Amino acid sequence: LHMTRLITFTSLLFCCFLFSLSSATDVSVAIERIIDISNQFVEEEIYYEISNSGTSPLASVEIAIKSENLSLWSIHKVTDKKGENEEIVEKLSAIKSEPLRLETQNDISYSILEVSFKNALQPKGKTLIKVHATYTHELTPKPKEITQEELQQMVFKGNFYVASVYPTKQQVTQVRCMQVISYSDDVSPTGVNEEKQIVTFGPYKNVPAWSFVESYVHMYNTARFVTVDNLVRDIEVSHWGNVAVEESYLLHHGGTPLKGTFSRLDYMMGKVGNSIPKFVQHLPEGAWEIYYRDIIGNISTSNAFPHRDFVMFEIQPRFVMFGGWQDEFKIGYNLPTNPYLVVDGDFVDGDRFKLTLPFINNFEDAVFDDVLINVILPEGSYDVKIESSVNFYEQKESAKKTYLDTTGRVVFSLRASNLVSEHRYQNLVVSYKFETSTMIREPLFLIGGYCLLFLAIIIYFRTNFSILDNSGEQSENESKAIKLGNEYIALLGLREAKYDNMGQKNLAKKLGQYNTDMNASATRAQSIISKISAVNPDLASQARSVEQKSKAKTIAFRQLQTGSQDTKTEKGKLRAEQLKEDFIDATESLNQALEAFKHTLSE
Repeated sequence: LHMTRLITFTSLLFCCFLFSLSSATDVSVAIERIIDISNQFVEEEIYYEISNSGTSPLASVEIAIKSENLSLWSIHKVTDKKGENEEIVEKLSAIKSEPLRLETQNDISYSILEVSFKNALQPKGKTLIKVHATYTHELTPKPKEITQEELQQMVFKGNFYVASVYPTKQQVTQVRCMQVISYSDDVSPTGVNEEKQIVTFGPYKNVPAWSFVESYVHMYNTARFVTVDNLVRDIEVSHWGNVAVEESYLLHHGGTPLKGTFSRLDYMMGKVGNSIPKFVQHLPEGAWEIYYRDIIGNISTSNAFPHRDFVMFEIQPRFVMFGGWQDEFKIGYNLPTNPYLVVDGDFVDGDRFKLTLPFINNFEDAVFDDVLINVILPEGSYDVKIESSVNFYEQKESAKKTYLDTTGRVVFSLRASNLVSEHRYQNLVVSYKFETSTMIREPLFLIGGYCLLFLAIIIYFRTNFSILDNSGEQSENESKAIKLGNEYIALLGLREAKYDNMGQKNLAKKLGQYNTDMNASATRAQSIISKISAVNPDLASQARSVEQKSKAKTIAFRQLQTGSQDTKTEKGKLRAEQLKEDFIDATESLNQALEAFKHTLSE
């Protein structure tokens, strides 16, 4: 019985092996690959022409994609591809793909994807599949250092066969670059164009599965190798009409390091090498109040140019950047809530909101090694859901307390790595519930706080908290007030001596002396009233009233003396009579106020 079970199990394994072998041989593959190494990252476009050489429909195929340094990839079905004037015109449509497993071949890790056809591929049928992949940190400098006047050179190493699960009947690889310098001897290209910008390898016939030959291409590459080592992006949402964004950059020039020291003179003479004098970033549409700062402070060498769909922000650092040099700075801006924050229409209630922003902004076709995004939602937000087509390897929730907060604002932190500028087309979508009635909580806190402050001030100044007997101090203050009041009355008596008729002779000189004496008297009066205010505020207020009426009498006397010169005409006589009546009224008003002041002083 045991032997029978063993034979049965072995037979099943053999049948499975034969089935898999027959399935693999039913797939005929021809591959055309284009490798673009003219930028700081490597872009691959691989066209798989799949043919069903079997007798049964083919539902799916397996495609291998190198997983090391892979930043971005996509798979489409090409329904129309033709060449016209050396231009490729193709129509792409979505096709279903799912990861199956990880597999290591020739010490290289690959992700095996299962690509399923919407309609099974019939026998002798053909289809064309396009795979686009972007890899970072695949180029290495050669030589290791260059001077300011030398052009940057890079080396690309890789497998010049396309890694395939199936044997391929034909493979062709094109490498496109700025200008090729040299290539490996073991795999020589079959063609190089006149400009030395396109190197062709192949076609190679009947290539076995997982074939591997490592070769290299040495070429010129003057691309701006901007590598962002760390980007911290804080997005703070306010339902008062604003979304504040601050981005902190720590980056370096990932190109060939500078040999020797930097020469400003050579730089001004045009020997700029692979330097980066400025950065250009595309901010979302409607960005305003943009600022640019570093660890020293604000930097004014920046310009913003609004466009239809974005705001181009041009920034110039404090120094040009050569290979290996680093820089650190912050960029901040505000966005209107419309159209980035909307009511989520997928829910019937009106308290669910959806924030949509690019995961990253377009920044100089840079490579982002590490990205941390902190989404700070209003206090009281709950039931938060985060969606993005960008794969982030870490997500955590925390709270941040700012002004007028009680429980704190909800902060969701997302961390991703190995991104490129093409990820700007992929959005970060955050939906959450928030009761708009809670928006008035902070203004109410502010109003209540001010009311409590004013109430405390009123109570403090209106309440006597002293428990000591201050009758002696009050008696001393009263005596000081009486003494100062009498001094003020004496001063007014001295003024009365100045109100004598000056006559017509030397009137101008007499009026000048009169003004001088009265100004000195007024200054002395203000000093006495200030001292009275320190010991008896009520008596000081009454003294100020007397002083105002005394000033009115002084002015009336001056006008009377001036107007009495012209009494020859009837009009002059009438004016002199009116000025005399004004002086008498001012005198009576002063006497009444002075009598009241004396009465208060004597009580």
